[in-house]
Amino acid sequence: MKKNLTVILFIIIRLSSLLAIEKYVDVDLIKESSPPRIIEKGILITLPKDFGHTLTLRSNLDGWMNDYFFKKSFYDIYYLVLPYSQDKKRVAYLINVDGYWEADPSNPNYYLDKFGKKISYVDIKENIENIQIFPIIREQTPEIKKVTFKYYAPTADNVTLVCSVDNMSVFSHQLIKKRDNYWTIDLFFSPGEYYYYFYVDGEKMLDFRNDCKNYHPQYGQVSCFTLN
Repeated sequence: MKKNLTVILFIIIRLSSLLAIEKYVDVDLIKESSPPRIIEKGILITLPKDFGHTLTLRSNLDGWMNDYFFKKSFYDIYYLVLPYSQDKKRVAYLINVDGYWEADPSNPNYYLDKFGKKISYVDIKENIENIQIFPIIREQTPEIKKVTFKYYAPTADNVTLVCSVDNMSVFSHQLIKKRDNYWTIDLFFSPGEYYYYFYVDGEKMLDFRNDCKNYHPQYGQVSCFTLN
């Protein structure tokens, strides 16, 4: 009886963890700012419409090096989707508001750095990457997007990306295997529609973590994504 109760408790905890990830969020319809929310595409960060004029964000995901740009919803609420990574259990970030670095006013979670400055953060649940949508899209500038492709293949010897960005070359984009058994590669794209598949040990494989699929008259079924 005690064992059964333990199993039931584990299932309840697991379900509550999964339910914390929101699947269907239309960012263009956000009406008000709120604390960070975990959605399939990443961490949704929102700010009030009168918070500033030029807003960017930097985080510890890439060593505080790259700027992520906020957009506006139809209701003028600033929003940004920050990709999460299994490598980071805690995502820390700051927001640049018209040239000044500030903590997220919508996020009650922060710590103080050695200078006493507030640093906002979001704790990432274990195994959250297992339900994240791929590919992972990061905005470098309004015209350039950084796209991370990942494919889980623990026993594969070779994985390459075949993509329409370079006329479906089989040899252009070799993925690198990480410790978590995901093969990965980062590429830069301009806005447009793209299709792709993975070549895994000589076998064509679609991206099973991407619901966007299409049929190409020359290449058959392909995975796809659109950058606006």
